[in-house]
Amino acid sequence: MSEENRRRLRAGQQPYDPLNGFRIGAIAGGILGVLATAAVGLGAAWLVLILAAAGGAIGYWTERRK
Repeated sequence: MSEENRRRLRAGQQPYDPLNGFRIGAIAGGILGVLATAAVGLGAAWLVLILAAAGGAIGYWTERRK
């Protein structure tokens, strides 16, 4: 494969950075969901999944933009 055909990354950027952003965002969103569920009650346990998914999407998107 020639040099022109290969995708180049900027210095200091790894190809798996978006996945790390997704992972950290999902963990942070899940923690916020657990805290919100603890404050509101167990009836709002769905907040954990929704906030984890939203946090993962935001983390992935912000790392892809860099």
